Amino acid sequence: MTSNKRRKEPPAEEESNDPVDKEIPILLPQDERHRTLKVAVALAMIRSKPDDVSAEDYVRKLAEEVRSNEARMSDVCKDLEDNVVQLRQKVALMSVRGCFRSDPLGKFLVT
Repeated sequence: MTSNKRRKEPPAEEESNDPVDKEIPILLPQDERHRTLKVAVALAMIRSKPDDVSAEDYVRKLAEEVRSNEARMSDVCKDLEDNVVQLRQKVALMSVRGCFRSDPLGKFLVT
């Protein structure tokens, strides 16, 4: 015997009109450690906030600094990666030249 009663659908969640919700993405905690870390960071931010600055302004300033640092570090990383490629090319070239220098009879030369 089956019931003809319809299950109630949960109400659709309304989109927030708060601009803060749209600007700062909220990460869903994947496990308890992640949640604990988020709480610890939030508490550290609250404790280090200057008295003459609102929490919202302080968070925005910190987010701006993080974005700026990320962009700068991305540039530094790219420069270092380019440097590694150049150094690998130099090592490869040196090893090839060394191979030919150590082969006076030309055993490894392909003509």
